[in-house]
Amino acid sequence: MSKRKILAVAAAAAVILCATAGLAVRWILGGQNGSDLIRGTFSATADGKELAVGEGRWTGENGEGERFRLRDGAFSAAGGTYGVYDFIFVLDNRALADLTGDDVFLALPEQTQLVYQYVSPSRQNRSDLALHADLVRNGGQWLLKMSADYEQSGDG
Repeated sequence: MSKRKILAVAAAAAVILCATAGLAVRWILGGQNGSDLIRGTFSATADGKELAVGEGRWTGENGEGERFRLRDGAFSAAGGTYGVYDFIFVLDNRALADLTGDDVFLALPEQTQLVYQYVSPSRQNRSDLALHADLVRNGGQWLLKMSADYEQSGDG
């Protein structure tokens, strides 16, 4: 085999090796192959009782986003770019009225949306969010307490 062919084969092998290593690193960090970079859980209580929330959606600042179904309170989003993400959870006000025994919720629109904002610091970060909403009666008023805990991993 000529020196030129050996160099061409070596160059092709180097390109394939680098591409494979790059894909492997992205797969391990969760940035490709359908892995979601933002995952989390959401729970809600009203007057100390668990409120069933079955759906939500996320949107990013560049317009991408999608609806998701909560499975045992868990959700995920592709994320993957730096920026602000809104996680929107839909509460059914009729269910709130039934759960709390307070008809004040029936005077509201059919659904109430709770919005959590999250800033993703980097493309390579995997974020795990734990979001909770607690609706509590304080005298004759309802107060909403929202909390968020998060953990990040990656190079960001």
